[in-house]
Amino acid sequence: MKLWTEKYMPETPDGMAGQRDAVDAARKYLQSWRPGTGLILYGPPGTGKTLLAGLLARERGDFLVSMDASDSRNARDIGGLSEATKQKTLFHSGKIILMDEADSMSGRSDRGGAASIAKIIEHSKFPVIITVNDIDDPKLRPIKKVCKKVRMGKVERTEIAAFLRKIASEEGINAGDDVINGLARWSDGDVRSAVLDFQMLSLGNSDVGEDGFMSIGFRERRKGLEDVLVGIMRTQSITANRKSIRDADADPDDIFLWLESNIMKTSSDPGFIAAAYDTLSRADIYRGHVQKQQNWRFKAYMVDLMSGIACLRKGDFIRPDRIRYPDRIMLLARSRFRRLVMDSVSGKIARHAHCSKHTASLEYLPFLMLMAKKGTGMPEDLELTPDEVDTLRKYGR
Repeated sequence: MKLWTEKYMPETPDGMAGQRDAVDAARKYLQSWRPGTGLILYGPPGTGKTLLAGLLARERGDFLVSMDASDSRNARDIGGLSEATKQKTLFHSGKIILMDEADSMSGRSDRGGAASIAKIIEHSKFPVIITVNDIDDPKLRPIKKVCKKVRMGKVERTEIAAFLRKIASEEGINAGDDVINGLARWSDGDVRSAVLDFQMLSLGNSDVGEDGFMSIGFRERRKGLEDVLVGIMRTQSITANRKSIRDADADPDDIFLWLESNIMKTSSDPGFIAAAYDTLSRADIYRGHVQKQQNWRFKAYMVDLMSGIACLRKGDFIRPDRIRYPDRIMLLARSRFRRLVMDSVSGKIARHAHCSKHTASLEYLPFLMLMAKKGTGMPEDLELTPDEVDTLRKYGR
């Protein structure tokens, strides 16, 4: 199963939906690049920051050297890129260094990472491109001093809708305007998310109607959720916060993840931050009980603990300029279709091994992934599709 985000990836930067200004600015930077300067592409997830860097490298015939979000971000690991910034390649005219999602650096393990990136930019013999979601993150200050900043904003609904119609035509899918426009509207400017949602709706269906559309649920509005989060983190009333959470369109589990990613932005008091995360960790224990025991009474305890976080505050409340998107939600969104394929393979294994999907996933699937990576033959009885085999090979360890 090939993701449509890969299948319909634009071949040139000019083919990117809704990012003409960003493309022009990034291209101008590369054309007039001077040693000691870098480029920061910033904006919400799904707007094509990483994609733009890759397409620009392809357009120029440059080799792209990248470090992604799964890599370590401390000074020692980032320093390992130093040699790549100085050596030419044999088969390319130039090189572009990409540091993806630099704002994911956090905590003790990433100490010195931003300063190391800034040092690499200053001494690099090739252009360095940095991608971030939150340009206002304080830890990026050393990098911003030596970089040009280019914003990649949310894509207009009309452009997302036009792109989805093109995909529908190519795939032979009959999707009404209500579905296309709804996906474009609920994606909130995130092209990648809209395309993934459309592919999910279209699995096994040539006709996509509103019934299937409603099954994916509503994409929460950032503004409404921001008001709920700010209220929880500022209002020192458990009753008011409890009502705010229960009246919100978002599930308390989602609100938990958003709180987890944004508490540090609301205070400069380390004592409050520590106490707030301790309280949130206790809420997470009850959250786990809900998932493991399917006992929904524990969710009330989780909500009560989340509602009381602001009561721990002794100093002033700092309203965040921007709400940080939860890392866990981003990772789950990116791996959605990989998990879907793995679930399909696990189901086939379970039927032949006479076990549950869970057992098949834990005990049999790792060996199948290893076989795929080694290039050995797959069991014919499983009737795996070429896309499933490709996915197993790609993610096999």
